[in-house]
This record gives sequence, C-alpha cells and structure tokens, in this order.
Amino acid sequence: MTIQEAIELIAQLRIESKEPQLWADLGCGSGLFSRALATLLPLQSKILCMDTESPGWEVNSTNNVELEFIKADFTRHEFENGKFDGFIMANSLHYIKNKSQLINRLLPALKPNGTIAIVEYDSESANSWVPYPITYEKLKRLFPDNKIRKIGERLSRFGSMMYCCEIKR
Repeated sequence: MTIQEAIELIAQLRIESKEPQLWADLGCGSGLFSRALATLLPLQSKILCMDTESPGWEVNSTNNVELEFIKADFTRHEFENGKFDGFIMANSLHYIKNKSQLINRLLPALKPNGTIAIVEYDSESANSWVPYPITYEKLKRLFPDNKIRKIGERLSRFGSMMYCCEIKR
C-alpha cells in the first residue's frame, strides 16, 4: 500500500480539535499509517509509534507532527488514563487473541471523545499472517457502548477487503 492509499483509507477520521493532539500507533510496523495519520492531525501533534521491532524508517516529523518510536509490546504497555486523543491500529488487532481485554485497557487511556481507528481485513479466515481475524460486524460487538462507524474500504493486495473504522469514546 502506498502512503496516498493509506491516507485515503483513513481520511474520514473526525479530527475535530485544532489543538495539538497525542496519538499512538499500536503495532506501527513500517510507519506507513503513522505518516498517513500525521497528514490529518493538527500542527505540533505527536504520534507515539509503538512496535516490538525497531523501525526500518527514520523517526522524524511529518506535516509538522512529531513521530516518536517506542520499542514496546503495546499489549503489555501501561497507558496513562485520559492522556491520549487517539489510537490507531492498522493491521495489528488481528494478532491479538483476547481483543476485548486489550480494548478494556485502551478505552480509559482516551480523553473524553477520544478515538480508536482500526484498519483490518474484513475476513474470518485465519492464516499465519492474520492469526485472529476480525470482521467489521464482529468488531462492532466489541464496542457496544461506543460510537463506531466504517469510514473506508479498499481491496487488499491479497484480494480480500480491508476496512477502516472509527470508534468514538
């Protein structure tokens, strides 16, 4: 996926505040979605790019948004309550077996009206690259008390549909 395709997939995120924001990209990998998100955030915002592997990219700023890499396992990381404007999880939730446990840890870390953006394959077929898939319909059941909406779709290079959704606290 190109940076432009990633931007288009998440472009409908509702970034309402013009004030600098703090987001975390959980399972940032190559940093593709970190850089895509940076094009949408207000100037002087910050994205904590978290992964267990060191990035293959130089950490810097994009669109005057600071990108800071943290080598850590986001499933075990302690997030400070009420600190984050948002989390983005692009192709990382499908590695988590107990998704509700992770979500219950992330929600308190969000500020009121905070956002979780999720990019996933809309498939139920597990494989070695997607061990615990989650369709959009199943994901909706994990957030019964939150506002969830699908904001983007595209065909993956593997032939399955990908979706992006936004969950508001």
